[in-house]
Amino acid sequence: MSVTPIHVVAAVLEDTAGRILLAQRPEASHQGGLWEFPGGKVEPGESVAEALRRELREEIAVEVLAHRPLIRVRHAYADRTVVLDVHRVTSHAGDATGLEGQPLVWVAADDLHHYPMPAADRPIVTAICLPDTYVITPPDPRDLDHFAASLKAVLRRGTRLVQLRLPTLDRAAVEPRVRACVLTNRNSETPRRTSSSVARFSKPNRPSLTYIVCGTRNGRSASSPGTGPMLQVSVPTAAIRRS
Repeated sequence: MSVTPIHVVAAVLEDTAGRILLAQRPEASHQGGLWEFPGGKVEPGESVAEALRRELREEIAVEVLAHRPLIRVRHAYADRTVVLDVHRVTSHAGDATGLEGQPLVWVAADDLHHYPMPAADRPIVTAICLPDTYVITPPDPRDLDHFAASLKAVLRRGTRLVQLRLPTLDRAAVEPRVRACVLTNRNSETPRRTSSSVARFSKPNRPSLTYIVCGTRNGRSASSPGTGPMLQVSVPTAAIRRS
């Protein structure tokens, strides 16, 4: 028998320092003691926007002035299924206060993973750390020199996430050119190899990083079985700021 999922709204609320608000669930509640993004159930007849404004007003004394969708998460626990509509609050009034006695904490985005959360909230952390948009390249450029020059230009403009679709090109031909493009835009981080043969720079969760994911012809990626290997390079660039 199918069970109607519980519809919930959650807010990603930032302070002036870019820290994100978490609230601790009561010990006696479902997932008690864990940290979550503030919000609550959508009441019958309510829109997501109405529920978001009501929940933040009732729970933490914050008036939502502007917001936009960030991610929608569906998760099945052993005893219930929840659907989270998560919005990033871009403007608000009031100082966050736990009106129901719940502890609140402002956390830097890089440190969110240190806080134990319900499983349904974890994808929100990933969404927060990713840029709002990313560039997808056309497949199989004929002129690699022109392609490399275009990639450099994209990085200089501050693009933080690029997907390179190169299914017919050989990794040995592509990787040095991609690395050359990235290295000309980086600061002081140095690349390192991981055991999964994915190339990446250190501190990959920083909001100031550029991520490049490249699918090529030969090899296999552990994270993308059945496809070409993924060359992932993450670097800080001077031109990039947190969006």
